[in-house]
Amino acid sequence: MTIDNLVKTFYANKLGCVVCIEQSGALEINSNNFKVITTTGTYLFKRHLGQQDLNKIQNSLNIGQYLLNKSVAVPKMIRADDGELYCFNSDAYWTVSLFVDGNYFSGHSKQEVILTAQAIGKLFKALATLPEDIYPPEEIHYNLQEWDSLISECFQRKNEWISLFGLEIAQLLEKDWKVMESSLSTIKKKSVVTAELVPCHIDLHPHNILVGENFHATIIDLDSIKLANPKSMLAFGVYKLMRQYASNVIKECPVQEIKKTVWDFYKEVELDARVMGKEEDLLQYYAMMEVFRRICIIIKQNLRNSHSDWNHVLPIQIIALSEIKVLFECF
Repeated sequence: MTIDNLVKTFYANKLGCVVCIEQSGALEINSNNFKVITTTGTYLFKRHLGQQDLNKIQNSLNIGQYLLNKSVAVPKMIRADDGELYCFNSDAYWTVSLFVDGNYFSGHSKQEVILTAQAIGKLFKALATLPEDIYPPEEIHYNLQEWDSLISECFQRKNEWISLFGLEIAQLLEKDWKVMESSLSTIKKKSVVTAELVPCHIDLHPHNILVGENFHATIIDLDSIKLANPKSMLAFGVYKLMRQYASNVIKECPVQEIKKTVWDFYKEVELDARVMGKEEDLLQYYAMMEVFRRICIIIKQNLRNSHSDWNHVLPIQIIALSEIKVLFECF
């Protein structure tokens, strides 16, 4: 079924007629997302393929509606003509939201940085009150014992690195192995506590923040809301967003000014989030926990399943271990 027929069948009363379908603008469009302009406005159609069951889709939609009711800046969902927030056609579920016209977070201006921090703070505050009956089903855990074992096994199989990871990743591991070992050792020494699990957005990177007119920041990818440790996810989000800011201003701003902006961003988020409390001096270690978790997932996929799908992001994660120390030195 074409998008035009989908609109006519399920959304004609709400959306009118299709004017055109575009794959341009600030929002990254892929084969399962369609920017659709109709006689009533501009919308994002999302196709949910078979691997996502209806319960997960409904859960994500319920969370989105709750956040909207709490005045959190997330995309507004559009109901089909039958009142549902989704429809089913051609072996896939479909959802529709208002298209968010904006650019990815860059941190080019102080106003963008502060307004984005405020949006994230409101998100954490609202998720802290999410009713348990719409909690996300997936949980994020940190298992230091498993990481120790995995890193040890990986090093013992050093002679297989090229066949497992490819030459480029093998050379990276050779170069930065001591950084990884020392980072894991530091995390263990700091006794960072991550047992608390609450609903959190686990992927607050620049491409999940769309900044529109007047620097209004909208948080997208609500499928990334899981049960996770709030301190780790706040710290990881601060790192990812402030890394983007730093990379854009490093040539024009002194390092101390950059570090002050990182601190200001964190403090603005924490005003509403109220996650870190007296542990803000451990912020970098909470961020390192999340980065190391992602590194271990990639390594485990290679060692256990010979899956290299995420190898392209391994260099980013390993570099992050060093970048976090620099960005958070003032904490």
